[in-house]
Amino acid sequence: MESLTVSQAAKVSGLSAATLKRRIQSGELKSSTDRNGWNMIEHSDLMSFLAIGKLSKTREGASAQRSLKKTAVGDQTHLITFLESALSEAKDRIKSLEVKLDNAERENRKHEAEMRAILSGGVMNTVSRWIKTKQR
Repeated sequence: MESLTVSQAAKVSGLSAATLKRRIQSGELKSSTDRNGWNMIEHSDLMSFLAIGKLSKTREGASAQRSLKKTAVGDQTHLITFLESALSEAKDRIKSLEVKLDNAERENRKHEAEMRAILSGGVMNTVSRWIKTKQR
């Protein structure tokens, strides 16, 4: 995803850089630092932050509300696109995890069958599929 500096994020969101820095320091807005020590905000994190309305609850004043409304309308299409993309990625991740779970369950069933066979004496001269005993 696209990383933004605090000043770029301020332009995109319609909020001041100082407000964004305060939100970063309070832990409300995720950021990372680049190799030069600059705070970098992922565009998706900024959009999510604005979408859940953390700032809209704390901002006061008519000009602040106009700015936030203008940004919300302007970024509405982008936000919808982002949310659809995030949903698609989440669905893909769930499918991937379901496949991994199925494989792990299948492997577990094999191990259980192997252990039952070993414990019942059904596998001659074998402690497990990896360790063989000496034949007498």
